[in-house]
Amino acid sequence: MAELKEYSQMILGEELKILKVNTYGGLLLAFYCAYRGLDFAFPWLTAQIGLPWAAWGVSKTGYTMKSTKQNTAGGITYDMAIMAAKQEKTQLNAETEETVTDL
Repeated sequence: MAELKEYSQMILGEELKILKVNTYGGLLLAFYCAYRGLDFAFPWLTAQIGLPWAAWGVSKTGYTMKSTKQNTAGGITYDMAIMAAKQEKTQLNAETEETVTDL
């Protein structure tokens, strides 16, 4: 069964898909402009492609910082994983002791 992604991971994935479409469209438009000799459009096309990528970089940095804080000591994801591991270890030890006493 596939593990569900966090909402922020899904948003980053969707943003990346939109960026790819934007980039490919901008490149096609740039080739068309070069073919037609419309070289005055290149600065606008550069901005059309470059600025969304810069915004995505900011978004990705924010997600990375959020993820880093969650997965270090004191972060909610890290602490929940440690608690689950301790609980599993305790449960496993109890089952082991029960099995040994039954022999």
